Amino acid sequence: MKEQEYQFQVLDLKITQAISLIKENREIEAKKNFTDSLPAWVDLETAVKLKTNRSIETYRSKLFLQPCCGTNYKLVGGIKSWEKSDVLEWLKITDNNLKPYAERFGVTLPANYEKRSKE
Repeated sequence: MKEQEYQFQVLDLKITQAISLIKENREIEAKKNFTDSLPAWVDLETAVKLKTNRSIETYRSKLFLQPCCGTNYKLVGGIKSWEKSDVLEWLKITDNNLKPYAERFGVTLPANYEKRSKE
């Protein structure tokens, strides 16, 4: 009986590990599908929807909150748009790391936002 219990425990562990790997692969695939589904050029409205539920007007009026801090864009069909890679990087930017991000693009943050940035 003890040998059978041991074999069941080993089998249970292997099944648990397999399930964990399947879940991990699904998460990786979902992330890949997300980035693949974005168009080559992303407009501000789409970028903001991906990042937050805040008002689009906040991002329109505060250029430093936009991808590349409102720089490095192209007009695509007359609409301000950024390359997919720039938007994917911008999605990871928070108030804490906004200052170094803005400095990369030569943008100075307003004092109230600069205080929020801790890096």
